[in-house]
Amino acid sequence: MKLIKKNDGFTLIEVLVVIIIFAVIIIAAYNAYFSSSETILFNREKLEIQRTQDILNRWIGRYVRQANEIDTTVTGELKLLYNTTNKIVFGLNNDSFAYYSINDGNNRIISNLKLENINFKIENNFLKLIATIKSNDSNKTYSFENIFNPRLPNVNLVSP
Repeated sequence: MKLIKKNDGFTLIEVLVVIIIFAVIIIAAYNAYFSSSETILFNREKLEIQRTQDILNRWIGRYVRQANEIDTTVTGELKLLYNTTNKIVFGLNNDSFAYYSINDGNNRIISNLKLENINFKIENNFLKLIATIKSNDSNKTYSFENIFNPRLPNVNLVSP
């Protein structure tokens, strides 16, 4: 009598090969997911830093161009005078947030990122802003420097 073999199942080798292929696919998907999430966090941090820098540049630039007097005698503070009654002050508050104040009113925070320092200098009839921003996510610091041109003729530049 002859035995008839049926090959209805998988061999152990075939199952192991499928498991190995499946594991490689899962590892590749896992690495792709976490790499992309790290990239998203990195880009979000950079975007927030650039946004803060842009806001500072726009606010300060707009008011510097219209000021009759630019005063940088107080370290870390910029005072812009328009006439005898109107002035705007930029600086850092006690919590290291950049603020502006109009006519000695309430300090209004410009950005939700803390600045390590902010410094204003007058060089060659230009206003120079030097600031260091601290990231909330990674505690890294980023420094930037901008130069503003007062557009009004005969602007009084006061520096220490």
